[in-house]
Amino acid sequence: MGRCAWAKARTMIEQLETSHLTARERDVLAEVCIGRSSKEIALRLGIRPQTVEAYVARMRLKLGATNRCHLVALAVHQGLCLEHDEAIDGSVSRYRH
Repeated sequence: MGRCAWAKARTMIEQLETSHLTARERDVLAEVCIGRSSKEIALRLGIRPQTVEAYVARMRLKLGATNRCHLVALAVHQGLCLEHDEAIDGSVSRYRH
């Protein structure tokens, strides 16, 4: 990895480490990390797909992610999406805050 790419990656990691996600953003992030679409997340959380997209956009800004896939990669790297066990009721029961 070149110096510029390394510096950019380091900056993104630092942004991730210092960012603060709301509880609802963490709920949405947990769902995104397991590959659910905005429509699926909306149905599970009782919100509109547009609201899910707004949460994703805000998290991308907070974490410095360029797209949804990059958001997941940063979250996994930081340990925000370590475990995703689905409870019997279908909700995400464990993820890191």
